[in-house]
Amino acid sequence: STQSTWEDCNEAIRLEPNNPFALRVRALSFRQKGQLVQCVADCTSVIALDPANAFAYRVRGEALGRQGDYSGCVKDCSMALSLDSKDTHSYLVRASAYRMMGNMTGCIQDCNSSLALNPNSATAYANRAAAFRILNDLSQSLHDCETALRIDPNHTFANEEYQRVKKQQNTPCYWCFGCRSSAPYTEI
Repeated sequence: STQSTWEDCNEAIRLEPNNPFALRVRALSFRQKGQLVQCVADCTSVIALDPANAFAYRVRGEALGRQGDYSGCVKDCSMALSLDSKDTHSYLVRASAYRMMGNMTGCIQDCNSSLALNPNSATAYANRAAAFRILNDLSQSLHDCETALRIDPNHTFANEEYQRVKKQQNTPCYWCFGCRSSAPYTEI
């Protein structure tokens, strides 16, 4: 159970404070519980003990991203990828951070890198769909949403993004027509 894993990690760390495996497992438990500050602290300890631990960089980057520190997330995921260029999850976490920072090109590139390694990643398609929607490339966004939903029909973010794309497709683009957004439909 999660509680016994938690207790085992704490006991292992009490007996051997510099046990990188126990710190790593406890960091994951902290992340799962939403205790992100503690997760970051344990990952930082693992990295101090093992500077080449790509997993610890990725988990810390993910926790930083969840806290809204997107530049820290990008930095840690970049370090994880420099240590393990085949870590599809690091590409996905960094892609999300890029999107949140407004860097759609970086987001799309990381989604493409993830898909090159795992062409069945619904999350990569959904994340890329969001970037394309933000760039107003609705046909590519819709295509990526549909691909993500074929892979995983219950993918929450892909379903939400699909609804956003459909809504945006049905919304007149006022500035495209040189109209103000409050213009009546007859002026468009």
